[in-house]
Amino acid sequence: MIKMRTLPQAVEELKSLDPDSAVTLSLLRLLVKRGEIPVVPIRNRQLVNMESVLDYFNGTTKKQTVKNTACKEYGMINNIGG
Repeated sequence: MIKMRTLPQAVEELKSLDPDSAVTLSLLRLLVKRGEIPVVPIRNRQLVNMESVLDYFNGTTKKQTVKNTACKEYGMINNIGG
């Protein structure tokens, strides 16, 4: 079964597997923004596959960057003037 989690839930699950883990929500968000961990955008949330997250931190992912179009405009100011 595929385990899809929000970013905060993914961090909680990582912490439950390793209480001394240095992985933070900020780090996970940065990796998503860089396209190193793929996400599925659902409304205003981003879901990650926990298998992909664990593979990334285990070093078993292929060195390819995934383009996350959901994050492309995050934090940007849109020009609405003419």
